[in-house]
Amino acid sequence: MNWITEIISPVFMEALGWTLLHSLWQGLVVMSARLALAFIDTRASQLRYLLSVSAACVMLMWTSFTLVSEYQQAAINASMLLPQPAFFSWSDVQIEVQEELSVQESIIGFFESLPSF
Repeated sequence: MNWITEIISPVFMEALGWTLLHSLWQGLVVMSARLALAFIDTRASQLRYLLSVSAACVMLMWTSFTLVSEYQQAAINASMLLPQPAFFSWSDVQIEVQEELSVQESIIGFFESLPSF
């Protein structure tokens, strides 16, 4: 199974799997147009051919659209699993630590300046 992930990305494999699953019900919807062919006169071969080719084109476009949208969704899901980049740098942390130290030093200095009893 590992050699497959070297050839095809896991994101694309997930999108392809969902596309194949969706194509089953999409094919049923599109192929229900075949029922319309049963009611068309057998002598109207051009109309039957037009409906058949149109159904095949719709199925191809619908499946392609599903693959693209599933790939985008899988890529979004995969990016959510990755660790997010830090929104600060170490210099920001050093500045915050220095500010905290200076506040602590000023508080200590204040109490040292008070007269002792």
